[in-house]
Amino acid sequence: MRPSERSGSRAVLTPTRPVEAQHAVRLATGVHHQSREILELATPDQLERFIGPLLRHETYEAWAITEPDAAGSDVAALEATATRDGDDWVLNGDKWYVTGGQHASFFIVLAVADGEQTLFFVEQDAPGLEIVRTPRFMDDPYIDRHLELRLTDCRVRDANRVPSGGKEGAKRGFGR
Repeated sequence: MRPSERSGSRAVLTPTRPVEAQHAVRLATGVHHQSREILELATPDQLERFIGPLLRHETYEAWAITEPDAAGSDVAALEATATRDGDDWVLNGDKWYVTGGQHASFFIVLAVADGEQTLFFVEQDAPGLEIVRTPRFMDDPYIDRHLELRLTDCRVRDANRVPSGGKEGAKRGFGR
């Protein structure tokens, strides 16, 4: 049933400005605003495998930064970890408000590795990555949903680690 049939009103529900702005940026660029920093930090291989398809609108990304229990949006309090295991990294932690994750082919995950905030490209089908739920919020002005993710012994190749950590990398992008 359409809103006008329920209420008798002929009012049209139109998107709010945040929705229009979000959609326009994504359509125009194919990326979220944080992706500009990734262009400077990513290796040539990462640019080819992840960023190139993103810029050609062949895929989408979602950033997995915030955490439910301690960090929230305070990246200085991150609890997600990444531990080196041979040629891989093993990621563990929970992420929430992963906006646009329902469309993402990969996530850009922030975790603590060797005592430094480090970014990782994590494919959506990576072993140990689980979409826990997709909560709905009242009056959410965004087109995209905000997934909750769980990384449990999630194995990621070393080639998927963004090489610049600490002040030169992830911290620079998040101001911490």
